[in-house]
Amino acid sequence: MNKNQLIFQKQSDDFIYKNYQKYHDFMRFEGQLPKFNINYRKATKDIFANVRYINNEYILSVDPLLCKTKFAIPTLYHEFTHIYDDIIMASLSPEISRNNAYIYHAYTEYHASQVEMMVKMGATSLWGTINNSVSSDDLFKSLLKQKEDFAHRSADLDLSLKENFSKAIDCFCYYTGKVNAYLHYYNTGSDELLDLFEFVHRFGNEIVKMQEVLFRCDITNIKISDIYEVADAHLAVMHKHIY
Repeated sequence: MNKNQLIFQKQSDDFIYKNYQKYHDFMRFEGQLPKFNINYRKATKDIFANVRYINNEYILSVDPLLCKTKFAIPTLYHEFTHIYDDIIMASLSPEISRNNAYIYHAYTEYHASQVEMMVKMGATSLWGTINNSVSSDDLFKSLLKQKEDFAHRSADLDLSLKENFSKAIDCFCYYTGKVNAYLHYYNTGSDELLDLFEFVHRFGNEIVKMQEVLFRCDITNIKISDIYEVADAHLAVMHKHIY
């Protein structure tokens, strides 16, 4: 690694860790968030960052150029929320610790997407005031486009395969979390955004129930009963396609 690469990496490290501290304030978290190590690697498809818990430590994998993009902070806050949720789950019950994260997988993808959307809208704290200069019309159109994209992606997947099913559910939770955050601030477009016709055709009515359960979660004071309710709704969709 040459000198310029080292300087660039140091700048990226500083950017990421500085925003981790800001994230702590954004979430109004009173506890201590765990440390993590950074691994730089090129994005695969449209995934520019992800976080994993390996050998008793969190590893945040990041595209080397992510920190220079306009979507860097929303993307990082999304991944930080997965770390945050691990801590919250461990405090709720040892039964839903990171060793069996599948229990809260759908919830944390939904929650991380909510936080990501709030940051895109200019919020400086969880459910805080947003930046009025952000165009609600542009956000609405972007969400509709994402819904269409999700429908196309899921239509091409064999949902009887667990890996494919997991990808489809991740996309659905990602979309649903963004929609929930958007509708918290704007009262327009709910009919179009909440219309799950394409998904009912693909997943059955169970997917509507799953969205309803996710929407009922109070992310500022999540309870173990909420997590199990989401897990049960997730399982009901899964059984229809895998078992």
